Amino acid sequence: MPEADGHLLVVDDIEENRDLLQRRLERRGYDVSVADSGQAALNAVAGGNIDLVLLDIMMPGMSGLETLEIMRNTSDQGSLPVIMVSAKNESEDVVQALEMGANDYISKPIDFPVAFARIETHLSLKRADNALRSSEERFSLAMEGATEGLWDWNLKDDDIFYSARWKAIVGHDDSDLPNQISEWFDRIHEKDVDRVRTEINKHLDGISLRIDTTYRIRHANKTHRWVRTVGMARRDGDGTPIRLAGSLSDVTEQILMDPHTNIPNRTHFRDSIDRAIARKERDDSFDFGVIIFELDSYQDLKSSVGHSVSEQLLQDFAQRLKAHTRPGDTVALIGEYSFAMLTDDIGMVADAVRIAERARGIVEVPFDIFGEEITSTLSAGIATSYTKYDSAEDILRDATLGLRSAQELGGNCAQIVDPELHAQALSRLHLEADLRRATVTEAFELHYQPIIDFSLGKITGFETLIRWDRPDHGPVSPVDFIPVAERTALINPIGTWVLNQACQQLAEWQKTVSGTLDCVLNVNVSPRQIQQPNLVKQVADALADNGMDPRNLKIEITESAVLEDLDSAVRTLEELHDLGVRIAIDDFGTGYSSLSTLLHVPIDTIKIDRSFTSTIESDPKALQIVNAIVNMAASLDKDIVAEGIETQSQAAIIQDMGAQFGQGYLYSKPVPAAQAFELLKDQIASEPAPAMSVAV
Repeated sequence: MPEADGHLLVVDDIEENRDLLQRRLERRGYDVSVADSGQAALNAVAGGNIDLVLLDIMMPGMSGLETLEIMRNTSDQGSLPVIMVSAKNESEDVVQALEMGANDYISKPIDFPVAFARIETHLSLKRADNALRSSEERFSLAMEGATEGLWDWNLKDDDIFYSARWKAIVGHDDSDLPNQISEWFDRIHEKDVDRVRTEINKHLDGISLRIDTTYRIRHANKTHRWVRTVGMARRDGDGTPIRLAGSLSDVTEQILMDPHTNIPNRTHFRDSIDRAIARKERDDSFDFGVIIFELDSYQDLKSSVGHSVSEQLLQDFAQRLKAHTRPGDTVALIGEYSFAMLTDDIGMVADAVRIAERARGIVEVPFDIFGEEITSTLSAGIATSYTKYDSAEDILRDATLGLRSAQELGGNCAQIVDPELHAQALSRLHLEADLRRATVTEAFELHYQPIIDFSLGKITGFETLIRWDRPDHGPVSPVDFIPVAERTALINPIGTWVLNQACQQLAEWQKTVSGTLDCVLNVNVSPRQIQQPNLVKQVADALADNGMDPRNLKIEITESAVLEDLDSAVRTLEELHDLGVRIAIDDFGTGYSSLSTLLHVPIDTIKIDRSFTSTIESDPKALQIVNAIVNMAASLDKDIVAEGIETQSQAAIIQDMGAQFGQGYLYSKPVPAAQAFELLKDQIASEPAPAMSVAV
């Protein structure tokens, strides 16, 4: 093995990757430096004496693409060759990197003989550039040997030579393609041709040291292939370019195929959809469908069985899906674990649905992965050309909407996007955007619904409820916007605002009345909030900032919030209890908690859901359930609040059972703060409420 020569910089945020490359390259004879971030790489390059950079694409902070962009502001491809190191599903990033000025790329896991060859090639090119050996009239850049076609363009007489391999790449024999410039540029995809001309002109004008561009070129079979052109000009004594020569490589497989599943990737699939859309424009009788699949609970499965098993599962599923497609249909991997199918020439929407349902059946047989039996179900989203689409991204967006709709229904089903579902999706997007703005501007209001002590007939507290008057739409029900806030994590800042606002409001009421106002405010905390590591601190800060007695605050949580992560929830609730804050289980009876759950969770109050209270007069089963909950709470020394009381009869029945507190429209609907305070003042004026001795 010949001794290598050159100072290389290896850039990767993962130490194991850096060490492996450094050892192999130093063993080869290179002088190697390493950098663990984009900024460290820029500092090393600025220090000079770097001949070539091996740059990882995916890094935290400054990514490989961002680092490359900054490098190219000061160093061109000739003075500082940069080879990108890419992992699976990064082909689009590779294309972007090549367009941004990367010299080449290698894929993980690294094939070191190939990597060494490419490194030496680019170092050789750099040495050739430095030496300015312009005496050659025809040269090739030996990057992939015989797989590359050669071209040589005499700029003075506009004559061009194409090698037999160049012609074969575009699907022609050596004898049936004339050596004319038009045979090259007329074949370049209309969306790429201007960029290719620009790259060539930049080199001829001396702006870039060489031509290196990737684009689509029309094949003799009417399809487009992805190719890479690398070239360099020879100049006369005045610096005027007189010849331009280089190579053409077919990189379709690298650009369009996923190397792990051996099926097309998102770029390929998007091109296929664009062709289908173009065909639909020419022939309105032609219709097609796009179906997106995901294995249900794949992320949970990946966490439980590990990376190797989950990767093999995707590969096996890809082959099953590919084996069950019709001739002419296209299957692709378009995301980490999102598969897609383009179904050509369907007769009706129902055809696409049947294809999706048939595909779901392929997972009914368990997968045998390294001797381990893996079972899963499949969800699918469908969009068809019966809805007019102008671009691949539009139909992919709608198929994804269908997929998410199927998953929201519990998975293991297929959902087709229709105009109504599309309109609903747009409505949700607009709602989310408005909710984000409202969160930033704190454009919410709190309403308060009284909680009544049956024995005193007095208000002893309020449940705090958020309200949102959406601009140009009017009031939005919490039933509509709270799930959006929960899904997008906006619930965290919204919940913090509610907590602070409620504590501030009670502090203002305390200042207004003489003496101590014995009133408890109940604040709802969502499942996502209860998992926040800083929730206890937020509560403590809100109490301290407003000088509020912790006993005047009660946190309401649902059964589902506790059960999502019981151990974590119990720890958080115990810490809140230690602060002096009381805890209530809301909507009790509608979830999946059990007596054992109640024994573990430090709660003070059980709130009976309105669905039981509202039917207690007419439904004997509801009556029995409420009675059982009240008796259970009494045995556990927990207070009971019955929600949704609307009639005196309901109140009497529940009070006779032994419930201590009630809440509902019989007493008051949720009202703004000023009106809630009027209720308190009227009560104080008539007969001041005694100090509270029980929890609401």
